[in-house]
Amino acid sequence: MVPASLALSIAICGCGTMASITNATGDMPPKPFGGVVHDCDALAMGNFLGALDLPGSFIGDVVTLPEVLVENAHYRRASVPQASELRDGHTRKAAASDDE
Repeated sequence: MVPASLALSIAICGCGTMASITNATGDMPPKPFGGVVHDCDALAMGNFLGALDLPGSFIGDVVTLPEVLVENAHYRRASVPQASELRDGHTRKAAASDDE
């Protein structure tokens, strides 16, 4: 019984982290510590295997944190208009309202 439990716990280590990273799309970047959140959500729904996966997901989240932060920064930069675009857009709107 102990070897089977050990094999199962090793097999599921970090699954929350992998689910968090692979569920991210171009529309939504992965969340920092998304694996831990995923496992806590599983625990809240009554899936107690999340408790076995929690330490592995924590380690996986710490290891992948730099890449997740970089992806989030790229996402924010791509989705937020630059100051010059905002200024030009404001200028165009002001000019259009002046014409009316």
